[in-house]
Amino acid sequence: LRYLRVKQKILRRVFKLHTTNNVKLNINTNMWIWVIVIACIIGGLIGFIGSDGQNAGSDAAGGALAGGCMAAGCLVRIAIAALSILFILWLFGKLF
Repeated sequence: LRYLRVKQKILRRVFKLHTTNNVKLNINTNMWIWVIVIACIIGGLIGFIGSDGQNAGSDAAGGALAGGCMAAGCLVRIAIAALSILFILWLFGKLF
């Protein structure tokens, strides 16, 4: 609980966000885990459906692994892009 308060305080300072009674700073990381899990399920289903029948289990596992890696890779790329944009905005705020 203390970690979350410190994290919110740091984010408020960096992004100059002020919370009111109606608006609270909420960071939900469970959503990204669900995106990866759903991508694994979809990849597993596609791997199982596209298998020849004899190797259905290994094809489903390979599809799930590929789907999870692709979703995690996309989320990491989005996070890197967002952090770089936020860094540029912070830098311009300090310079100008």
